[in-house]
Parts: sequence; structure tokens; C-alpha cells
Amino acid sequence: MEDENSSKLRFLFFFISAAALLGVFLLSQKTVTYFNSDNGDYFSVDSLSGADTPLAANIIGDKIGDKLVSPKLSPIMSPKPSLSPIMSPSPQAITAGVSPVITPAPVVLQSPSARPTSASLPSPSSAPVSPTPNLTPSSTPTPIATSSATPAPELTTSPRAVVINEIAWMGTSAATNDEWIELYNPNEIAVSLSGLSLKTADGGFTLSLSKSIPARGYYLIERTDNNTISDVWADLAVSFSKAGLNNSGEAVQLVNSAGQIIDEVNCSSGWFAGDNETKSSMERVDPSASSNDRSNWRSNNGLIKNGLDSKGNAINGTPGQRNSAAGF
Repeated sequence: MEDENSSKLRFLFFFISAAALLGVFLLSQKTVTYFNSDNGDYFSVDSLSGADTPLAANIIGDKIGDKLVSPKLSPIMSPKPSLSPIMSPSPQAITAGVSPVITPAPVVLQSPSARPTSASLPSPSSAPVSPTPNLTPSSTPTPIATSSATPAPELTTSPRAVVINEIAWMGTSAATNDEWIELYNPNEIAVSLSGLSLKTADGGFTLSLSKSIPARGYYLIERTDNNTISDVWADLAVSFSKAGLNNSGEAVQLVNSAGQIIDEVNCSSGWFAGDNETKSSMERVDPSASSNDRSNWRSNNGLIKNGLDSKGNAINGTPGQRNSAAGF
């Protein structure tokens, strides 16, 4: 819209200028001056009103009479000038004639656009970017089990972590009540006995265990007191019950605090091995084999044995040591 208005104003300005120039020119051409070649004088003739026409006619008549052979008056300017170049409304012709005077430079004034350009608008990319919260996990290391000089924690008891390894259900030559039971840890690390119990399935007794068993070590439980095996220190010395282990057989169980059976020797129908006459203990052959397999148990061979009873007699068993029947 701005460009269209500017064009209209410019055309109107040029048109008015052309009309003014035309008027000036016409006024300047009202009087035409002639030259008399006979006497060398100049005279003027009104080209519009013809006021001086008689004078011109008289002068010409005095010289040539009634016949006009050839003009002796040389007009300075043509009495009938051509106005076609001036009357032309062409903007180009007018501009060419008056541009040094009336054409302002520049014709169109440059003004700042009211509309903001894209350069003046803030770029979305230039806006400050809020830092994204760091979701990276903390560099504080989470404690994990790693190999180090710190001793490894004791193994949580699981099935086969500890086994019932030897039972002297018949007692010793010194006293039939001097019964003892041995547990064995077949693992390469110590095993905690905390929360474990040794009991009979019929509820004859329940013994709460404590401490731990070293790797490939033994845990000795002596009935009544620590003098059952006089030269081997007991890990636990406690009264089993008034009757103790039944010589006809028992189901002996090692259970955890949840009541799960860790190991069981079910001899409720009779002991798998051992001798009441010689007071030879019942020894396990293979700790990795089934506890309830009769073939996995044997009586002490009387050759490999360890310890003395309360009276100093040799015990036909291996309390706290490798079994004579051991196949491992």
C-alpha cells in the first residue's frame, strides 16, 4: 500500500510541474520578434492576439506591394512553435526536463518497517537452556562382595553346608550316658551354626547350636559334660535328655530357624552302623552322599581312633578327626 501511494503522489507532482512549465512557455511565446533585412531593425508581433499584425502587413506591403514573393523579414522564432514535446504527458519526458530541479533524491523515503524482522526476534535456540537434572547414579560405590584381604563372611547355612558325620549312640566304655555326636563342614570356608538346632524327630531333645565350624572342620557335641571325651575339648557340652539317644534307633535332624532340614539321618527303624558291645561309633563314609543311605555308614574299624573316655580308655571312634570309614 505504501508503494502505491508513493507512485500516485509522484505522478501528481510531475503532472503539476509539467503544467507549470507549459504555462511559462506559452507566456514567453505571446510576442514574436521579426528582423527587417532592409534597414536592419527588429519589430514584434503578438502571435496570440494579432495586435501588431497590421503593422507587420504595412511594412511588408511597403516593400513588396500586393504580392508576396518571398519574405524579407526573418523571424527570430517561429510564430507557430510546436508544443507537442511540452504537451506530452509522458512522465519520462517531464522527468528528463526538470529532474535537476524538482526531482528529490531519493524519491521514496525509506522508513523503518513497523513489522519486526526475523533478526529482531529472539531465536528460540538463543534462549537460556535450563540445565537438565543429572540422573547419573551417585559415584558413591554400593558395597558389593569383592575379593579383598578382609576375611570372607561366614557362609549362610544351606542344605549340605553342614552334615551329621559321626554318632556314638551307645556311649563309651566308661558310661553308657556318655554319648556324643560330631558335625562336619565339607566347605572351603567357615560355616556359622547360628540359628541351627540338632534334634530328634520324636521330640526327645532339641539342642540349640552356636559358634561356627572352620573350613573342613569338625564340631563336637558331648552329652552331660565336657568329660565325656576327656582329652578332646567339646564345642558344646549339654544334657541331651534323661534317656538320651535310644539304642534301638532314632531320626536325628539338623534344622535351621525356619524348621527346614539341613541334614537328616533317619535311623528310626534301627541304626545303620555302630556296635554297642565294642562301643564302636557309627561313621559316615561320604559327606556328599545321602545321609539316609545305609551303605554310606560304617562302624569304626578299631584301628583308626581318637580320644579317651572319662576313665582313660581308648574310644573306638574318631571324635574331632577324620573317620576311619571315610572315603574322602
